Amino acid sequence: MPAGESVSRLFYSIPSTPEIFQAFGRLKETNKHLQGTRWIPGENHHITLLFLGEVNSDLVPQLISLMDDILKLHPDFDLHFDNISLEGGKNNHPSMVWAKFQRHPEFTRLSQNILTYVSKLVTVTSKFSDPIPHVTLARIHSGQPPQINTIMPFTTRFHGLELWQTIRTANGVYYEVLGKKYREN
Repeated sequence: MPAGESVSRLFYSIPSTPEIFQAFGRLKETNKHLQGTRWIPGENHHITLLFLGEVNSDLVPQLISLMDDILKLHPDFDLHFDNISLEGGKNNHPSMVWAKFQRHPEFTRLSQNILTYVSKLVTVTSKFSDPIPHVTLARIHSGQPPQINTIMPFTTRFHGLELWQTIRTANGVYYEVLGKKYREN
């Protein structure tokens, strides 16, 4: 990328729903005592569909516009919460707490269609051909891997897409929603 161009670290996601906010808010409350674990604020909860990486900021309007065409290809579908799992990290020490949803063929198809559309604008390499729908709930910074109290199963509905930007600061990472497209009912 030429010097002076503005770049953003971007990804597409499924927006959070009231079911996600309520379920994971309760989970955070029952596990707030855990040491060495930083809980992600509820407004940052999302289900990542496709990570784009560093993208020229001038492309953001086009990336938002693509969401209309992508939404037309996909019916609404339900994602069913499966379990809480400890993920990532090195040397058998997890670095994240994930809330995993059951795999769904429509979720996979949606992720693959986004990749197809976006590839016309940017170079993206997806690591996962069948991604696991999940919400990152916490980052584990130190100590023993925590024992997380779990929650009751629930279902959330796909009803739209969002384009998010990752912003790194001295106080950690936060996210900004750059564009939203929801199914018209």
